[in-house]
Amino acid sequence: MKQPIVVLMSLFALLGGLTGCGKEAAKPMADQPAAVAPEEAVSTTPPIQSAEPPMTTAEPKTAPTEVTVVADGPAGAVQSVFVGLENGKLDPAWQMLPASYQADIETIIRDFSAKMDPEIWNASFGVLKKAIQVLETKADVILAMPIFQQAAATSSPEEVRKGWNGLVSVLKTIAESDLSDLEKMKSANVSAFVSTTGNKIVGQLKELGQAGEVNPFAKLSEVKVKLISHDDQSAVVEITKPDDEEPETVELTLVEEKWIPKSLAEGWAEQVAKVKEQLASVDAEAIAAAKGQVLAQIKGVDATLDGLLAAKNAEEFNQAVFPIVMQASMMAMQFNQPAAPSQEDQIEVRVTGELTDEQQEMIFDKLNDLLADDANAEFSASSSGGVTTIMLAPVPNITEFASKIDFAKVKSVNAEKKLIELELKPDAN
Repeated sequence: MKQPIVVLMSLFALLGGLTGCGKEAAKPMADQPAAVAPEEAVSTTPPIQSAEPPMTTAEPKTAPTEVTVVADGPAGAVQSVFVGLENGKLDPAWQMLPASYQADIETIIRDFSAKMDPEIWNASFGVLKKAIQVLETKADVILAMPIFQQAAATSSPEEVRKGWNGLVSVLKTIAESDLSDLEKMKSANVSAFVSTTGNKIVGQLKELGQAGEVNPFAKLSEVKVKLISHDDQSAVVEITKPDDEEPETVELTLVEEKWIPKSLAEGWAEQVAKVKEQLASVDAEAIAAAKGQVLAQIKGVDATLDGLLAAKNAEEFNQAVFPIVMQASMMAMQFNQPAAPSQEDQIEVRVTGELTDEQQEMIFDKLNDLLADDANAEFSASSSGGVTTIMLAPVPNITEFASKIDFAKVKSVNAEKKLIELELKPDAN
């Protein structure tokens, strides 16, 4: 996922500079001799034809909306981003970035792709695609859960289902894009990605917004941008949004013939340098050492998803879904830890019998408390066919570890296979 993360972080930083930063009012530069008279406030609605032909998405259903720019200069640059998003387009936000900034993003993506292990990447996208399959085929069960029923209390079932389908469509677009192919990412062309997959995702998000009571895209047409002052290298614009009582002022600066937020320009070089330094510090040997454990965790998630797909009713589905939360949190911790314990210290614990959510949580907590090294603890779980499988590390001595288990019956301990089989006591809760 690194490619969209890097791109969107940059674009959101850009949009943040346009729409959210600068709570403190900037002073107009009327004292500068090169300043010009302020423009009138401009709306994002007038349908003026773009200078470039519209870009089509991978699966066009209707004629694409042309990107509209109603003014040149600083105000027009800012306005084009809002108009683009209103029309379901990401291009204007990307095109607003200076060429060197775009090159920096592409370099980071390519460097990341060169460092990333293909097997881990492919396995991760395999899990994503299977998760999408669960979201599609088990939608009725998932939407019947209390958390979604609460949402349905203020929305009709049709609106909830339409929003759900929209979310699944966005995930499918990501899973089927060039992001799933490391070789393509090594020669990343972000401009092409933005004009195809990026536009498609924004268009889907626009449709998703239209399915809900609150549609952020609809209010983009009400945003007004007004030029306060500018000279050859700097400018101040005033942005008025429908939900804000007071307009916001944003300082812009000219970089490589592109008007961008001053805050973005001032912090860009430092942030890019940090990311490149982090990528340069990635040790191939460390990735190879952790690969087996990471793949094992991904395999555990995959097995849990198989259990969800195999669930015949809501009760079976709810019982199988709990370990996903544990696996997701432990996988996130895995990437934040400087060193992973040796696989030699990893054991497998199997618990037979159908378990309630409370019993599963109790078992996870008890086993986790028995781990000798909390700082480097590794934990993943999956449940399928009446058997809950838990992977634990570090456990230097499996026999000693098994002797401390008092919340369940220890059926067997196999030191060679690093396997402990348990049966939960009838009164366990």
